[in-house]
Amino acid sequence: MSNKSISLGGLIEGAIMAALAMALSYIPHDIGGLGIQIQWGILPLVLVAERRGWKIGVVSGVIWGVLDAMLRGGSNLLNPVQIIMEYPVAFGVLGLAGLVAQPLAQALKNRQLATAIVYIFIGGFIGTLSKYFFHFVAGVFYWGSYAPKGWNVWLFSLYVNGISGVLGLVYAAVVLAILVSIAPQLFSVSDNNRHIEAM
Repeated sequence: MSNKSISLGGLIEGAIMAALAMALSYIPHDIGGLGIQIQWGILPLVLVAERRGWKIGVVSGVIWGVLDAMLRGGSNLLNPVQIIMEYPVAFGVLGLAGLVAQPLAQALKNRQLATAIVYIFIGGFIGTLSKYFFHFVAGVFYWGSYAPKGWNVWLFSLYVNGISGVLGLVYAAVVLAILVSIAPQLFSVSDNNRHIEAM
């Protein structure tokens, strides 16, 4: 694998996955009444990041975050700092799942399916942990007034964002593990077009 610049094909693929993530956001995803949710769009974002690398993943996440703010933000847009933190930044860092793109591609090349699944989980963990860290911070400073009476705002934000993050990780990791088992080519880019970025 070479350390080439981001390709136009990678950017187009990333934009398509961001649009797919945005479309999936319209499927109901709230669980209970406290703000816990599964964001279905995590799946295509983690897939493109683990396929193309973290730079394409971050760009794709930023696109999704901006689209989500513009199309669905509404009353969730409180002030410029909160908007930037919870949309382009939080969605963008989901693309850090692509930090495992090179070892994942190598495991698939060597037909090491179990190792590939481990990398898929690690990448998903890095991405979702990063995303929900920013939602957690925003929850403390901007959404604390929604905490039920008697709840500490730090614990409330950790509860809501922690459960949302774990649900998102499990959903993405299970679906991607199934996909890599039945269609490993979804995680590979042909050698002519491979532009996975090294750190």
